[in-house]
Amino acid sequence: MKTKALKTLKTFKYNSKKTEIYCVRCNNWKIVHRANAKYCSDLCRVQDYIDKKELGYTKLILKGNADEMKSLLAKLQSGNLRFQYPHIPKEIEKFMSEIDKEKSNKFDGKEFRIYHIPKNKKKPFELYCKKESKQLFKPITPKQFQNYDIKKK
Repeated sequence: MKTKALKTLKTFKYNSKKTEIYCVRCNNWKIVHRANAKYCSDLCRVQDYIDKKELGYTKLILKGNADEMKSLLAKLQSGNLRFQYPHIPKEIEKFMSEIDKEKSNKFDGKEFRIYHIPKNKKKPFELYCKKESKQLFKPITPKQFQNYDIKKK
């Protein structure tokens, strides 16, 4: 009795477009079938999701382009800079200035994680923060600012 082996790999059209991407998780160049892919495989996608969940980066703050990210920075830096975490705008600015335009980037700050996927033309940036940091991007009162000690955080 002969048994036929099952195909376990996905099949694509013979003329499907292939794109070379830089995987955010495993930091390797791979050829994929989606132009705006962030990960090279399902394994990388799931592992990154698990890491993100374990570290607590579950709340999506922004998904947009560079102009929207810069406007968020401007909002953070405007006024009297009375924010609960004053180091965050500096860390985001540093990441924005150091990103590689050719490959996908991931940056972990103390309270946030940023992804940059250059192949995604409309919304290349994703900014996640920890769920406990609900007040992350909201101003604090002057009285709270006086009591805020940077060494504690």
